Amino acid sequence: MASLNTAFHVTVAQAAGNAYLELVAAPVLQRAQWVFLRTAAKRAPHSWREHAAVLEAITSGDEDAAEAAARSHVAAAQESFLAAIAKLRTGTEH
Repeated sequence: MASLNTAFHVTVAQAAGNAYLELVAAPVLQRAQWVFLRTAAKRAPHSWREHAAVLEAITSGDEDAAEAAARSHVAAAQESFLAAIAKLRTGTEH
């Protein structure tokens, strides 16, 4: 599942047609894959819906909606990651 998540993000970066974006996105995507591996059980269904919203906005040419959907996706992923880290720190992760 994590590889599909990364593939989606790589495809979006490539579709932007910005070589610099692809370059700087690569290490971020490696970290995102590491995070997703640890949060996928809870996060995957939400992530796929968020990806669908991003893709729909991109394919319809709605830049504002694409930006809003991408920001929402990043915020949700960050919240999930921070919750997972908090569980690790308190030893409540099983």
